[in-house]
Amino acid sequence: MSNEKIENNNLEELIEDFLKKHAGPHYSSEIADALGSGYIVTFNVVKKLLKDGGLKKAKTLPAETKTVRERK
Repeated sequence: MSNEKIENNNLEELIEDFLKKHAGPHYSSEIADALGSGYIVTFNVVKKLLKDGGLKKAKTLPAETKTVRERK
C-alpha cells in the first residue's frame, strides 16, 4: 500500500477500519505508519473525520506517553 497513491475517500475508510480493529487513542502519525500513507494527508483526513463527527478526540493520553512528572 505504501507505493500506491491513496485517494482521500479510500483513506477515510482505511482509517475507520484501522480504528475499529485497534480501539483506543492513536496519533495521526501512528495511523499513517500502519497504513503506509503520508503524514500530512493522513492528518488532514483525520482532521476532516473529527470535524464531520466520524471520529472522537481522545480525552487522555495513554499512560506510556505521559511524562514522569505527569504520572506522579
